[in-house]
Amino acid sequence: MLFSCPSNERGLSLIELLVTLFILGLMAAVSLPNLDRTWVRLENAADGFVANLRLARAHTLRHGAHYRVTLGSDSYTIQRLQDNDRNGVWTPDSAFPAQEIDLPSGITISQGDGEEIEFTTAGLVAPQSGGTLDVLDIQLSGAGESTSVEVWPSGQIERQ
Repeated sequence: MLFSCPSNERGLSLIELLVTLFILGLMAAVSLPNLDRTWVRLENAADGFVANLRLARAHTLRHGAHYRVTLGSDSYTIQRLQDNDRNGVWTPDSAFPAQEIDLPSGITISQGDGEEIEFTTAGLVAPQSGGTLDVLDIQLSGAGESTSVEVWPSGQIERQ
């Protein structure tokens, strides 16, 4: 026979090796879809969150309106504000409905829930209700991992 080995040699034949690799590949293909991919969703959610914050800030500069981002535990809402009577009080603009963005399943805003970020027409962050201007640290969490997003009074947004 062409593939036979003398009885005193040890090792795997080419056929045995291929069958073993096939079985291992089949087991890997069956188990991979079951892996928890929450950490990938966390990275994507954080990138999307930062992009939406930056877009809201850019709209303030372009449209001359305030934009408010309200944080929930599993979503956030972006609203365009108006000051038609020029009294300094910015209210939701009914011509532009609020946009609610849901975070992926398993991802939450673990720090910053309930906070509001309002970008002014100059792209700065408006003072909070107490008149304070602090760096807002927002934590997104999922699958035992977390990532931080900082919003500075200057309007700068950084992902840690």
